[in-house]
Amino acid sequence: MRLALWIVAAIIAAVLILVFLQSSPPLETSTFIADREAPLLENLPTAPPERDVDEPEGSPPTRIIGSLTPLEACQALGFGAEQYDPQTVADVLAASENPEHLLAAHTILRGATESKEVELLEAALEHMPNSPLAHRMALYACEGHNSDFCVNTNWAEEYVKTDPENADAWLALMKNKQRAGDTVGALEAFKTANSAPNHTNYFIDRIRLSIRGMEAASDWSTAIQTSLGLMYAAKDPADSIDVYKICRDMSEIDKVWLDTCLLYGQRLQREAKTLLDVRMASQIEQNAHTILGNTKIAQRLKEERRSQKIFTVDVLAQIFFMDDRVVISDYLDTWKAEGEVTASEFLQKKYDQAPPSERQRFRELVDRCDEIEEQLDFF
Repeated sequence: MRLALWIVAAIIAAVLILVFLQSSPPLETSTFIADREAPLLENLPTAPPERDVDEPEGSPPTRIIGSLTPLEACQALGFGAEQYDPQTVADVLAASENPEHLLAAHTILRGATESKEVELLEAALEHMPNSPLAHRMALYACEGHNSDFCVNTNWAEEYVKTDPENADAWLALMKNKQRAGDTVGALEAFKTANSAPNHTNYFIDRIRLSIRGMEAASDWSTAIQTSLGLMYAAKDPADSIDVYKICRDMSEIDKVWLDTCLLYGQRLQREAKTLLDVRMASQIEQNAHTILGNTKIAQRLKEERRSQKIFTVDVLAQIFFMDDRVVISDYLDTWKAEGEVTASEFLQKKYDQAPPSERQRFRELVDRCDEIEEQLDFF
């Protein structure tokens, strides 16, 4: 199995596209969902990793694999990474009095085991009742959950109360009202989302939350923590996919919905940080222009998507640096501020700066992953 299951450039896209294709027409594939600038967890500052005092800032890395063993390197590529038990980490975090650890335990269990338990989330919210991220997590965790914690609270409304200037919160309320059959209320929430000054789904914050939890509760390598953190954070679907599906259905029957959807598509086109969101914005706009009879514009949007260059990054370039906390921190900072593509280019540049002998050494190691996997009978 040469292709890694958790290659960084494909993990989240695969999950999101799969969710979308289950009930929607085919879409062009892409990569990560982006996260726009957002506040950190309530009252929980994060200390940046320390740099090696002998390594000047901005200098090319002098190592590739770092402290990774061959087994760890292969597991970071997705071979046998299930050997790392999320339940063990979650149990350690759950015993902590730190509310961030409780949130991390919930995120890890939900991302790794499909756990429907919300007790950890409920306990965390008791300590951080004004945290937008915690409320967003409650919203998604409670979908289809019949506990008192979930059914006695409208978490979409609570999310809006804690984060009223965030379009993501209003989009969540729009989806909630639409599912309940309140199309009038859904439309009003959608309009408010379009005018909200911020738009973040806290994706990078959730990645960092999981990584910090694993750092506190395990001795796993940075490579493993990052690979798993990306997977755990990818649990929730992309807002743009949900909005597209609603717009596809409502724009056919209501002109106000049509106009609002077109405005959202245009906003998303301007603000998107990933190819996925850019393409979803184009899909939303194309659908609106098709209904309006603007066939030339609709065709142009379709052709632009077809001709759009798909950014590809050497997947090994991402794995190479997963055992370097400083590089990973810089990568996530770049992703959050400038988007997925720029962040991937950042890693590619780091990779290109590495000594050729080190790159060759790692490629030879990757070639051994099939053999290592077979010998240890991972699957």
